[in-house]
Amino acid sequence: MIYSSRYTAVLLTLVLALCQSTVAQDSSQSIISNQKNGIDSTATIDAWYDDEFLDVEQAFQLQPRLEDNNLILHWEIAEGYYLYSHQLKLQIELEGALSEVALELPFGEAKHDEFFGDVEVYYHQLIASAAVPDHTAVKFSIRSQGCADAGLCYPPHTQHFKLNTTTSLFEEVPRGVGSNKSATNNAGLSDEKTADTSLLLMLLFAFLGGAILNLMPCVFPILALKILGLVNANTISRADRRNHGFSYTLGVVFCFVAIASLLLVLRSLGESLGWGFQLQTPWVVATLVYLFLVVGQSMSGYVEFNPSWANAGQGLTERGGNVGSFFTGMLAVIVASPCTAPFMGAALGFALVQPTYTALSIFMALGLGMAAPFLLLVTIPSLAKVLPKPGAWMLTFKEVMAFPLYLTAVWLLWVLGRQTNVNGMAMVAAGCVLIFFALWLWRRQTPVSKSSALMAVAVAIGLLFGPWMAISDEAEASDTPINAYSSARVTEFRSQGKPVFVNVTADWCITCLVNERVALSRTSVLEGFTENNIAYLKADWTNSDPKITQLLSEYGRSGVPLYLLFPADSSKPAIVLPQILTPEIVLNAFKVL
Repeated sequence: MIYSSRYTAVLLTLVLALCQSTVAQDSSQSIISNQKNGIDSTATIDAWYDDEFLDVEQAFQLQPRLEDNNLILHWEIAEGYYLYSHQLKLQIELEGALSEVALELPFGEAKHDEFFGDVEVYYHQLIASAAVPDHTAVKFSIRSQGCADAGLCYPPHTQHFKLNTTTSLFEEVPRGVGSNKSATNNAGLSDEKTADTSLLLMLLFAFLGGAILNLMPCVFPILALKILGLVNANTISRADRRNHGFSYTLGVVFCFVAIASLLLVLRSLGESLGWGFQLQTPWVVATLVYLFLVVGQSMSGYVEFNPSWANAGQGLTERGGNVGSFFTGMLAVIVASPCTAPFMGAALGFALVQPTYTALSIFMALGLGMAAPFLLLVTIPSLAKVLPKPGAWMLTFKEVMAFPLYLTAVWLLWVLGRQTNVNGMAMVAAGCVLIFFALWLWRRQTPVSKSSALMAVAVAIGLLFGPWMAISDEAEASDTPINAYSSARVTEFRSQGKPVFVNVTADWCITCLVNERVALSRTSVLEGFTENNIAYLKADWTNSDPKITQLLSEYGRSGVPLYLLFPADSSKPAIVLPQILTPEIVLNAFKVL
């Protein structure tokens, strides 16, 4: 129990330390970041806001009007203020229900934003339009969001209007009672409750997504080997078994938080990044190729490291086993990065637009979900009884599990070739030969052989930083122009009366590749594309692309896959398909058209 309590305390200390470490960073930006996410900060804002900044409806004065069958939205924007293009959302009441309608917007001004990255904004004035099918009883709501150059960003602001049939002018429908400030404060309280509910839901989604992640092909070999170590647990006390569970959990959570922290820092510096961003860097992919080869060799019994974080069975019987469990947890997260499980996309998309402490809590929940099955197995004795008895089969099973890792290394080498070119792939393949040579030397266990092995490894690492590792023009143009995604192409096809299917994918995304093989390449689905005259566009995120990152953020996602089906009618919003596809799911979406 002492060990169990100690590891629980370590885990809780990590969580608290990470949360507290963000307070100083967040406090200087709390007003801006809270308002970015619709969270009221009335106590902080009132004294500062009233004297320095205009009310939101003074800063952005909206005058709607009808011209023929078009709704014209005309904003007069105060000097030093601007509106975001991507935050504009129009809903018109049709047959008693609000339906989202596409806005026709002019070209704006490019701006780099601290939170949204590279965006399009409007200064001075904005005139947008939308087609109105029936103007006799028009009711609509318009959401907008803007900022002041001096540093204040308003929360998303929604206004409601209805047409006065007598005067043919629009009248704003008030929301809330009392003074403007009271209405604002009441709305803030409502938004805060909604935010709390959303956070709890996203924490649940993250936990479930992490648990399901264990079933993904990139994670299962590592988890299987960890459980294999528990099969040989007759020599281990129940307390030691729990300690390994807590160590593994600590490693998983630590690695998720470390990746999330790096991602948040880079995004704050202006990078357009999302989940899986590390796999958009060729030298990281090449490093993973080396890693999978070394781990595979260890599992094959060709070489052993003592104590070994890869040799779970041996590590559990040694004093260093807890450290081995910690690094096994970290390894599981690293190999999981190409995978996306159900529920993960929504949770991570939510996390990356929240304040730092909220974002990290989402990633912690993801880590706890991923570690939960193993943690339950080691802490509940009745669950451990389902494990098979130890025997000679364990060595065979361990060696067999090496082959999925070799296949993963081959796949990552192919990804690297897609990112760079055949020269980059060939140099890393040469590095793999050097790694094999180093392992052969290491087995000889002489001072000279060990020194030579380290030199071979150093050369292999040096190959990762040569000019052949740069992203090539061929890789950037890997998709045929006819299928390459752009927002202009979507608009073009819809104007021609064609629905559009957008596949947001990446070569390093295993889930994406499985979906393309299992669902999108099926004959029935291909026939569905033809019969429904659906244009197919591919948004390839294998290498970093700000336009695709922006598309992901517009639909609340931080990574791939994302599948969008745009109806031919531009007034109707896109249908968002699940992250795990089957032919039936895709064909049912076609039927909606």
